[in-house]
Order: sequence, then structure tokens, then C-alpha cells
Amino acid sequence: MALLPDEFGIYSARVTNVVNVLESVARGGKIWQRALAGQRWDITLESSLLLPDDADIAYAFLVARQIDGDSIQLKLPRYSFSDVPTKTTALSATVGELSVNVTNSSNMVVGKYFTFSNHSKVYLVTGINGNLVSFAPRLISDVPSGSTMSFNDVQFNMIVRQRPQRFEVGADSDSVRLQVDLSEAI
Repeated sequence: MALLPDEFGIYSARVTNVVNVLESVARGGKIWQRALAGQRWDITLESSLLLPDDADIAYAFLVARQIDGDSIQLKLPRYSFSDVPTKTTALSATVGELSVNVTNSSNMVVGKYFTFSNHSKVYLVTGINGNLVSFAPRLISDVPSGSTMSFNDVQFNMIVRQRPQRFEVGADSDSVRLQVDLSEAI
């Protein structure tokens, strides 16, 4: 696992919740959908305007990760950092569950990303009812009582999904902008 180089300089990030769905259309036109097991985050990153030397370093890094299949540890502006303090689970939760009891839900906010201390999958808070915290996606691993939920320094473990793309900006400019599509490595 490697960290995205500082030279990349994230200008924008688009996070997409990807859920596998089986879909069928009946003769009458009614659409039937069934969610299948599995979920991942897809992220499209666009770099800030880079000097050519910095762009070369970032581009080479992304190409190397694509070739060797090594994952990239990614911290996203806004999404990976939060004022929500670390929380502790009050009860255990098992694979497939969508909620967990915490010892204290004060200062928690819906829409914040977090990870559990026993695995690296990234989850999103979808609801808070007392000390019961709902999240998405479903748990991919059991979470023992006393596990921590970290809302700060959340690292997305990603792989390069498609080849990194390189864009030149302006005919008379030496600035370069890079774009790359990433998928969560689960």
C-alpha cells in the first residue's frame, strides 16, 4: 500500500456509492431490482494544476500502481477529516448488520465517513437514534464490543480502476491536470 503523492494535489473528488443490482424488466414494463451482496466506493480524482515535473511524478506513481495492482491509501479533503471524536462500540455487531450501539453518540453527525478499528472498510453514518448508529454499507466483518470508530484520518484503500488520464491545459500553458478513476480495494 502506498500513499497518493503530495504532488497530485487534489482539486476535486467525486465519491460514488456502488451497489451491485440485478435488474429485470417484465413484459408490462415493470422494473424489478434486487440488491446483491457487496458494495464499494468509487472515487474520481482530479489534480490541481501541476507543473510538468510534478505531473510526471504523480502520473508515474499512478501508472505503477495500475501495473503492479498495489493499492493506494487515500485521504480525501472534507471526507476523511471530521470533528467527530472517536467512538467506542457498546455491543458487538455481526457481518451484514447496518447499525451498531455506541457508548456515547454525542457530537456524531449523519453523513460522516468512518472506519472500525478491526478492519479497513469505509462506512458512512446514515442515521442516529440515541446510541444506535446506522450506517452503510452492511458490515463486511464482525465488530467486537469495545471497537473504536474513527472519524478522523479516514483512509480509503483504493486501486486504479482505469488508466490514469493526462490533460494538458491551454496551448500556451505548461500546467497539467491529471484525472484518475479509483475503486475501493476490499
